[in-house]
Amino acid sequence: MTISNLTVQLGEVLNAELFRRYDEDIRNFLIFNHIAFDAGNLPVTELTHRQAKELLEELAAAQDE
Repeated sequence: MTISNLTVQLGEVLNAELFRRYDEDIRNFLIFNHIAFDAGNLPVTELTHRQAKELLEELAAAQDE
């Protein structure tokens, strides 16, 4: 038995303020992790739950800097 890879859209994880504040960090994360995205519509980008968690951890660390 296999479990399908659950995904979430970036817009379900981040609000508009976070997209504005961390635009470059988000794009860098997507590029570094080879995640396909539409540069004009980041909220529809699909990530696995693990990738979403990693992105949130990176953004939280960026807040502390």
